[in-house]
Amino acid sequence: MIKRSLLILCLLLLGYAGLGAEPLRKQLRSALETTQLLEVSQLEALDKALADSALRLPLQLGDSVQLLRYDGRSLSLQTSPVSRASLHLMPLMGQGRYVLVVEQVSSPQPDSRVSLLDSAGQVVARPFLTLPTAEDFIQRLRLDPNSAATVRLGELLSPLHLELTWDDMVGCLCARPSLLLQPEDSKLSGLQALIERLPLLLARWSGKDFAPFQHP
Repeated sequence: MIKRSLLILCLLLLGYAGLGAEPLRKQLRSALETTQLLEVSQLEALDKALADSALRLPLQLGDSVQLLRYDGRSLSLQTSPVSRASLHLMPLMGQGRYVLVVEQVSSPQPDSRVSLLDSAGQVVARPFLTLPTAEDFIQRLRLDPNSAATVRLGELLSPLHLELTWDDMVGCLCARPSLLLQPEDSKLSGLQALIERLPLLLARWSGKDFAPFQHP
């Protein structure tokens, strides 16, 4: 598994070889236009800033809107006081690139969604990712079905909300369950211990789509 992951990561990195900064920047901009994460004036300000070799971060683009990170292949934005978005260029095994867009909100409950855009900035319609289910997170926990903590955990996981992040170092999409706890949950014996045991699941980018989420 480790050797395969390293091979995929090497192929992805080689996918950037020979690509100039300008085509990469244009594809990120095209994705931003499609997703409408920024207003036109903010996009223009971002274009100007990214062309400047002396870019300083964070960069204010508007009220509560900031460019937080940019490395030529990805960028992260604060799009409101409670939302963020990140865009990542995803080389294909053959040729071309996709853009992975991860949008996150922190209130009233942390939640995320992902989309994949092609080189023309159009949303990829075919299935490219299967999100994990509540069962994927709890199947290894050996829960006592009769305990109040287990019953409450099941309630917190339904419906399932996810915190999704992209890990560029290993080429994985990471998923954690998002739980909207209530004040009385702090008094329920054993619940916090169960929550702390919920795993982080990883979905690896294959060069064309994502493998199913798995335990690390």
